[in-house]
Amino acid sequence: MKAAPVVPAAPKMNAVSDQSTSVTGTAEANTTVYVKVGNKTLGSSKANSKGAFSVKIPKQKAGTQLAVTAQDAAKNTSKAAVVTVQDKTPPPAPKVNNLTTK
Repeated sequence: MKAAPVVPAAPKMNAVSDQSTSVTGTAEANTTVYVKVGNKTLGSSKANSKGAFSVKIPKQKAGTQLAVTAQDAAKNTSKAAVVTVQDKTPPPAPKVNNLTTK
């Protein structure tokens, strides 16, 4: 009987905002980290020997759910860790009409 493959642990991510152009965090050392929205891969990067990673992504709308996985050299893929993009864009400044003394 074959032993079940050992899959990497799901990555741990830092918060992601609608202004972010990267997803950062930690994963199993030397794994390849993938960031996806649905079935579309936004980017990937290799975690360093300490497990730190930074994956460049295009800015995402607030509320978008990003699924982040780690894949080891044997192509074993972790469960997806999901992070929701936070709204950090301030609303536009209100417009005020000119004041008069009339």
